[in-house]
Amino acid sequence: MKSRAAFGLFIAVELMVAGSARADERIKPSLCSKSQPADAAAQDSISKDAIVFLIAGQSNAGGVAAFSPESNEKAGMQQKHPTIPGSTAKEVGIPTSADAYPKSYIWGEGGFERLTPGKNLKGGYRDPGRHGIELPMAMLLERAYPQADKFIIKHGPGGHNLHTHWKAGVGPDYKIFKTQLDGSMADLKKRYKNVRTVGLYWDQGESDRPKAQDYSKNLRAVFAAFRADTGIANLPIFVRKHLFQQGDESFVPILHAQVEVTEKDPNAHLLDLDLGSKAKNFKAWAWTDNNGHLSSKAYLELADRILKKSDLPTETGERNTAGNN
Repeated sequence: MKSRAAFGLFIAVELMVAGSARADERIKPSLCSKSQPADAAAQDSISKDAIVFLIAGQSNAGGVAAFSPESNEKAGMQQKHPTIPGSTAKEVGIPTSADAYPKSYIWGEGGFERLTPGKNLKGGYRDPGRHGIELPMAMLLERAYPQADKFIIKHGPGGHNLHTHWKAGVGPDYKIFKTQLDGSMADLKKRYKNVRTVGLYWDQGESDRPKAQDYSKNLRAVFAAFRADTGIANLPIFVRKHLFQQGDESFVPILHAQVEVTEKDPNAHLLDLDLGSKAKNFKAWAWTDNNGHLSSKAYLELADRILKKSDLPTETGERNTAGNN
């Protein structure tokens, strides 16, 4: 079994928020920049622990999983793209109310904001009723670590490739993501007493067919850049193996690269939901028929697998051995 380092899969990061901001209040941008330390009373009034989860890639990193059949219908997609029964957040028990995420935040344009489904999850289709892995991960973390603050940093634009857009250190998407890291991570580490790491969820590859033979090299390079720019040399990175490309010879080098890189990198982990055929995978893991985008059911399973791999102790001091119970 791979060594997952002292903090396993979880990037917890410290932050001391000045003042006594309400749980439902936006964290002001000034608190995510270099500001004066909060006074002792304010520091004592907030959590001393934080958990950070990073998400990067293309459309399945952004996410288009439907909140419910009703939200899909409201978005005008039910007739052409009906949800697969049992695939939505509502049907698998993922709450879509902000009240379920009292200590969860996501990085927005002006800093961290209270995680608010329907408002700031950065899902696709320009539909606020969509989500990615951030929602079930926040749900599981709220259950396992109710006293800790949770912070999500996410960038997953649709149709963007690794060889140009996410190219290590210089690609435009890499630079956007690095800007988010620079604006949050160092400051968080200063503000919280305990800093731990969940890891980075990487979901990307569909747009790299033209440079498929270079995918392994490019993947290793971007992982090295992520670790350098987070300052976490053994940052756990979770790679979702692609499910809907069986029979596509142009995609074979990318699938091989995902397996090869995670086998050779002691801190990279393959998340393999493959049931052996495209038809089975669509039925089990897609949000709608013959669509290569993941469902709420799939994201919940992925988040659960990540959490179960973690050596991070629970708030009672016991080793965390279960996710979605």
